[in-house]
Amino acid sequence: MFRSIKPLVAASVFGLAASQSYSNESESFLLTGEVYASKNVLMSPSLDGIGTLYVALLESCDLKLPPIGVAVVPNADVSGGKSVAFEFASVTSGKYFLAIFLDEHSLKPTGAPIPNKGDIVYSTTGFGDGQIDCLEVSSPQKEELNVALTGRRP
Repeated sequence: MFRSIKPLVAASVFGLAASQSYSNESESFLLTGEVYASKNVLMSPSLDGIGTLYVALLESCDLKLPPIGVAVVPNADVSGGKSVAFEFASVTSGKYFLAIFLDEHSLKPTGAPIPNKGDIVYSTTGFGDGQIDCLEVSSPQKEELNVALTGRRP
């Protein structure tokens, strides 16, 4: 399960990543953001901040439910202060949650991608329990998103 939190970010907006998104007959909006690794994330030769970035768009912060969409950014590089853009092209008005991690091992998941030990994740409360926190967002987007991946999954 993911934990849900209120938005704690703001900042800048950018380009396009491969994504699948939800749409219906209602008006839909672009939801974009950028992800980077915080200075607290330790890098090493084998865990170098380069891999596949997964950004799940969820109706609630619950892994038992399928995501509305998943932006997948292969060869994402968040090392050395770099950031990576993601985009959901068609999101209807409402409140949503993002769950984000970088798979440095670039494993090909069968089913829903789940972070492995050592993967860089978005979390606000530490990593003793190995869970990812969700970030609450709104569509239409009220502010630009600049999200820090804050640590490694234990």
